[in-house]
Amino acid sequence: MPTAPFTLEQAEEAIADLRAQVDRMGEVHALDGSGGVVPNAQPGQAQLYTATDGQPAYVTPAGLAMGSMGAQQAFFPGNTVTAASLQDLGSWTIPATDAAVGAVYEIEVQGSGTQGSAAQTLEFAVMLGGNTLSNLTLGANFMAANAGFRWRMAARVITLTTGAGGTWQSLLCGEVSVAGTSLLSSGASSANATSGVVSCEGAATTAVDTTADQVFGLSAAWGSTTGAPSLTSRVAIPKRIC
Repeated sequence: MPTAPFTLEQAEEAIADLRAQVDRMGEVHALDGSGGVVPNAQPGQAQLYTATDGQPAYVTPAGLAMGSMGAQQAFFPGNTVTAASLQDLGSWTIPATDAAVGAVYEIEVQGSGTQGSAAQTLEFAVMLGGNTLSNLTLGANFMAANAGFRWRMAARVITLTTGAGGTWQSLLCGEVSVAGTSLLSSGASSANATSGVVSCEGAATTAVDTTADQVFGLSAAWGSTTGAPSLTSRVAIPKRIC
């Protein structure tokens, strides 16, 4: 027997009964599709979809297709480097098969340091799967002897090809500034030392297997332990940019 249609009054009563009882989207929702089909732009709304590498992506109302950037919560390594060999400042693991051509991963690390009583050089390096990629070395006069300083470095790796012989390039950039005084872009070992630094490959690549988990991070080393220089990582933020 057919069900009689709702009257307006019955519909209003049903809506009232459902208030505060409807689904709050607490369940897990998956984006459908095998990836690679870009939805048509729709006025006034963004379209979510799965990109060819399985990552979430979206299309703006104007038709701009972009990947969704992802970041994990910050963690607090507290790693102190006093040695003259590369030591970890902060790292995380890129899961096996996650990398796709053009994928970009980054870890941003910040912290504090003290130059030795005998000024020493300071090296920073991008590390991936036990390999040293881009690195740079600050000269011994980057900071006056015994000076305290603050620093921020971003280590980035980019996937060029995938597979057991996957290839990567990298970027290392950041800033180092004396602490506790006003700053001038004078560099060297002045009382106001501050500098921005950058390093990346020209054309070279590094082979690292994308089908296995790979530890990715930032490391540092002093030129010598003489004078007891010290560097400590305070905060690290892991990201997959695209």
